Formats: sequence, structure tokens, C-alpha cells
Amino acid sequence: MGFDEEIRAIEDEIRNTKYNKATSQHIGRLKAKLAKMKDEAVMRAMKSAGGGEGYAVKKSGDGT
Repeated sequence: MGFDEEIRAIEDEIRNTKYNKATSQHIGRLKAKLAKMKDEAVMRAMKSAGGGEGYAVKKSGDGT
């Protein structure tokens, strides 16, 4: 199971689980796991993107 498939599976489980006092803790844990996985996905994307070239802005004006 791939990383994106796991995220979709958790989202489906949250969507299909009825929210009540008995399931609220389970849904909370799923939401926390989902947030952590999405954060990891963003970090992976940033890491694989590389540094790239920078940019320079020419200074002008009186502000110092």
C-alpha cells in the first residue's frame, strides 16, 4: 500500500465512521495520524524538490 493510498484509506474511514461518544476518540486518533502523514508528505516533496536556483532583488530607493 502506497503512501497516498494510506492517506485515502484513513480519510475514507473517517468519512464512513459515525461520530458519537463511543467513536470520538478513534476519530481523533485517525485525524492526528492523517495530519502527521500529510506533514510527512509535504516534507518528502520539499526534500525531493532540491534547492533550486535562488533569486536576487536589486535594492533601490531611500529606505535603509
